[in-house]
Parts: sequence; C-alpha cells; structure tokens
Amino acid sequence: MADNIFLVNQETGEPEKVERVPFAEIDIKERGDLEKWIINNPELLGEDLLIITSEFDKFDKTHRRLDLLALDPNLPSDSRAVLVIIELKLDANRSLADQQAIRYAAFCSTMKMDDIVKLLAKRLDITLEDASTKICDFLEVDELPQLGSRPRIILAAGSLDDPELTSCVLWLRTFGVDISCTELTPYRLPKSSQIILVPRIIIPLPEAKDYVISVEQKEASEILSASSSYFDIGNFSDDDLKDKLRKTLDKRSNLTPRFVAFLEILLSEDRVFHRDEDIIPKLHALGFGANEGRTGTLLSGVSQLLTKRQNSHLRQLIGFDTSGGGQLKDNYRIRDSKYCELIKIVIDEWKKDE
Repeated sequence: MADNIFLVNQETGEPEKVERVPFAEIDIKERGDLEKWIINNPELLGEDLLIITSEFDKFDKTHRRLDLLALDPNLPSDSRAVLVIIELKLDANRSLADQQAIRYAAFCSTMKMDDIVKLLAKRLDITLEDASTKICDFLEVDELPQLGSRPRIILAAGSLDDPELTSCVLWLRTFGVDISCTELTPYRLPKSSQIILVPRIIIPLPEAKDYVISVEQKEASEILSASSSYFDIGNFSDDDLKDKLRKTLDKRSNLTPRFVAFLEILLSEDRVFHRDEDIIPKLHALGFGANEGRTGTLLSGVSQLLTKRQNSHLRQLIGFDTSGGGQLKDNYRIRDSKYCELIKIVIDEWKKDE
C-alpha cells in the first residue's frame, strides 16, 4: 500500500503529506458515489470495460442487486463475449462480497447477447441498433458475438485486507474462476475537499494507477499534473508504428473505415480538431451517421479504440484531451508532423487492399 504520498507545493517548494482517509469520513457511498465514478471511469478498475448496466436486480424475490455489469474488451479463443460482474464495497472486510459475486455470476452465466443489448440501450437511452453498434465497436467485430457462460468477477473496495476474503479469491482462481480484487484507497489533499483515489490491483497482480477525482465529482485532473496517465503513450520506432497501424487497419470491422476517415480529417490540416465543431460534422458529411447525433455515437467507437490499453501505438500518433477521468475526448491532433506521412502511407496501402 502506498501509505506515504506527498504533494509538492510549487509556491513554497515544500512537500506536504497526503493523508489516507476512510471513505466513511468523507461521506462516500457505495451506491451513488463509488458506483458513479466507475460507470463514468471504468479505468479505475485498471482496464477498459464497457459498462452495461448498474444495480441490476432481475435475480429472484430477495431484492438482491448486482452493482455493475460490464463487458470485457477482449474476445477469448472461442470468440464469445465475456461478461464482467463488478461488486463494490466501501469495506469488503467481514462482508460477503465474494459469495454475492459468485451468486450473480452464476445467474448471469445464462444471459444472452440480446439481453445485454437491451440493458445497454436502456442505460444510455439509445436504440437497440445503436446499442448493438456500440458493442460491436467496443469488441471490434462486425457482428454481435454470442455471450460466453463464464463471467469474470471483479471485487472492488476501499479496503481488502481481510485474509479470509483474499484466501477465498486465491482458492477460487485455482479452479479456473476469473476473479480479481482491486483496492480503491482515498487520500485527502492538504487543505482541500478533494481526494486522490488510488486504485491497486492486489489479485492477481499488483498494479497501481494514480487517479484524481474530487469529492464533489468535479474535474480535478489538473491537481496532480505530474501523476502518471492511464492512457500510456507508446515509444515505438517508425517501422514498428507502421506495422502496428497496419495491423489495426487490417481488422475487418465496421469501425475501420470510420477510423480511417477520422485519421484523414486529422491529416487534412495542421491543427487541433474539436469533437463537436470539427470531427462530428466532417464525419457526418462523409456519410457516417444519419444525423449528427448518430455520428457522435459512432465517434465513441473511435474514442474507445484510441484508449484501449493495448493501443499505445495509436496514442503515440494521435493526441487528445480528456474531461478529467477520460470519459469524453476532445482536441484531437496528430502528435508530431513527422507522423503525417507515415499515416498517409499506411492508409494508402489499406485503400489499395480494400
């Protein structure tokens, strides 16, 4: 656990210790605060997930509610999509979080992709067609895949130092149950109502990502400008970049032509392109989307492609700004003019193959 975190005051040049604070002392709630943060910023759990629904209660007559239901971005070898059961606790110690999550996973193992489409459409208030497109874009497939029968489980809590709980999780993993634990530790900034929320994956592998979020749930990314970004940027040679970009465009997906059009918009002028004023109208004019609202939905697939963990090569080529947690992207641009010719070459090759 990172118990010693210091914030350097640039005015005085002195470091100030950032104190760990229990969720209970800052009036954070499981349903509402913690749940909303993860819905808006699933990167808090250390990976790119598509949140399908929250507080899902279609189980039985016991009024149990699954906190969050999501989709894994990666398709396994059988090409069946993987559901993710997310159980949230402010303090999972002495709780039944593991047992609850197993019950939910067992129930969700019988769900079909049609069920998932309906739930996503309801959460986002979009049509079933748009929900289907969003899932296809997220999974980078042309058609909706079938849903697998072995959901993953993520237990996320402010405290996960109960040896009974962690021993149970480790034991389940020996039987092939894909269950992981992420600890979300809050720290209060000195003389401020804002907190730093530090996620740490403790099972299966230690992995911490500093992440800033305010108690009032306002944007606070500027507080720790020196903190590491979730959206890591690649450091590949030009040849490696070409090869990786070729492989990205070689994927047979409805998203690929849209992504190529997006790249060509960025190549058209040496400047920053704004999401609403530039990208959406230009994509719509090229025939992507029956209206600009639909085009905005289609653009979200490009946004997700840029922020997938494995696509650091795309982030080396393309810069963008995020709204604090990275949910809304804007101010797209080619990071360096030297990449323009590289991108054009790969696009031309792709067009010839098409």
